[in-house]
Amino acid sequence: MTIVIHIGYPKSGSTWLQENFFKNNKIFSNANRRDLSLNFGHPKVFDFNIKKTKNFYKSFFYNLKKNKKIGVVSSEFLSGNLYLNGGMDSQIYADRLKSIFPGSKVLIIIREQSSFLYSFYKHDVSYNGGFWNIDEFLKPNWHFMRRSSFHPRYLLYSGLIEYYQKLFGKKKVLVLPFELLKLDSKIFSNHILEFLNIKNKKISVNSEIINESRNISTVYFQKIINRVFTARRENTLRINKGFEIFLNRRFFRKFNFKLPIIDQILENNLRKAIDEFSESFYKSDNRKLQNFINFDLKKFKYKI
Repeated sequence: MTIVIHIGYPKSGSTWLQENFFKNNKIFSNANRRDLSLNFGHPKVFDFNIKKTKNFYKSFFYNLKKNKKIGVVSSEFLSGNLYLNGGMDSQIYADRLKSIFPGSKVLIIIREQSSFLYSFYKHDVSYNGGFWNIDEFLKPNWHFMRRSSFHPRYLLYSGLIEYYQKLFGKKKVLVLPFELLKLDSKIFSNHILEFLNIKNKKISVNSEIINESRNISTVYFQKIINRVFTARRENTLRINKGFEIFLNRRFFRKFNFKLPIIDQILENNLRKAIDEFSESFYKSDNRKLQNFINFDLKKFKYKI
């Protein structure tokens, strides 16, 4: 029986894997993601019950053996909560996964940090009510208790990868760059197929990357609106959560306007600030990361 645990990272092709690659039902059987959240994410630190959780997944194990399929445990929250002090719960999830799926293989998809931060900053404003400027976002003041708890150290990849290698074994952990998926989805898929010892089976995949972000002008305008119309705990002027959802998910999604000249200026300034930060913050860890991955990270523009 083979099980692959895909822990993310977020913003790194998780939707493509879950809704495309792992949807091949003749080969894979997917554990319910809501159940994963309830069983692994919800229990408090000292409330996780190994025996109870193993019993819950008995039928999952039985069906895998019976149908001779590869089990898929996939959820990006397993790499740690972005809004919990830099994903400080990631080790807890790793230990819990090891206790329930001890012989599994682990798939970790990483993304170049500047690209991640650019995408996630826009996502935070667009869908999570974020209103911080980029400097505040990248350099959080932890003495100000009402600010967002995202911390860019979440993207220091080497520690989490090394820990999974210690738990499951180096040969059972595959790390792939998201950039390879964008470059060639077939090559990306073949690496996973080889890792899972899947031979002589064709998997139909869609090369299109799912999830498009909003235009930069819309994001900056929404950031101003979010300063007043947001239910986030950091904001003194909290509003009804339902109204915030309407603004974020419906109104700004429909009115995604483009201002070409302004867009270019805003994007250049945002990318410059993020690149300068990444150059100093991630370079040292990326050098360690190179030891855990069989790709030249420089070719994918990682800061090394």
